[in-house]
Amino acid sequence: MLPLDKDDDGHGCRFFSLKDKTALAPRSFTETFSDRRCVGSSHGWLVLLDEDSEPYLLDPLRGGRGPPPPSRQDVLLCAPNFGRVGVWMELTGHSGPYSDVTFHEGMLFALCNSGFVETWDFNRDHPLKIMEIKSSFPRKSAEAAHAFRNVCFTSTYSIEAAGEILLLVRFTANFVNKHGVPIEEDYLPTEEDIHPLVYPYRTLYFHVYVLDINSEEWVGLDSIGDWAVFVGGSHSRSVLAREFPEFEANSVYFTDDNWDPGERHDSYSGHDMGVYSLQRRKVREICELGSDKIKPPPLWVFPSDYRSN
Repeated sequence: MLPLDKDDDGHGCRFFSLKDKTALAPRSFTETFSDRRCVGSSHGWLVLLDEDSEPYLLDPLRGGRGPPPPSRQDVLLCAPNFGRVGVWMELTGHSGPYSDVTFHEGMLFALCNSGFVETWDFNRDHPLKIMEIKSSFPRKSAEAAHAFRNVCFTSTYSIEAAGEILLLVRFTANFVNKHGVPIEEDYLPTEEDIHPLVYPYRTLYFHVYVLDINSEEWVGLDSIGDWAVFVGGSHSRSVLAREFPEFEANSVYFTDDNWDPGERHDSYSGHDMGVYSLQRRKVREICELGSDKIKPPPLWVFPSDYRSN
């Protein structure tokens, strides 16, 4: 489900169901986003900043609040249902800041910007870092990022699927033409152009890797089989497409997490969302948005997270 902008009745949030292809506005959800900013979601919770920029947790479907996380920005924030309800833990990384985390069978795998992975064991009274996997950033993606450095930028995500830890590298064009081809800033239209055929940033494709713990290397994958994965400003997630026929197997579902332009631009942000097929190597739309400005940016929320709560 995707939280969207306010509907005509003034509800602070709507949800677009990928299964039913319909938009819903839960009556029990009374929060508005007029003076708040949603900065992420994890395990059924939204992380919001209030009017004073103080963070707090919100259950978007049932309306309840969770304990506020620490306001420091140099720590890893773990969702309350990682095993210790209502308790926030501070985890310090030694290989640089964490760009994403994956929690699987009591183990937390923290992805660093360098490609290193630090592993924390939560099957204890206190989390303990038990492993540092010094895997370098994959050469294939590094070379592609360098080759397209003038027209693209990259984002990285970690995710668990079938017991394996995956790395996804997302390539996003700064600007594209009407055919979706990246263009450099020098080719942007001038103010005299009546019909500028340039569109704001768009996701082009993904590279996918699996972590080989023994060799401490990221191994490239051409396919993820029957799995569909979800990335964006929320915690990354994988599902088996055969158990959820509304999803396309061997595909990456993504939302817009390039939030900085939204603070500077009045005409666009939050729009970059879709499905990338690893087999066809193409992006298709999830739904017709009708606007290049969606605020707050959409996030993934999984109703299955509520079955065990």
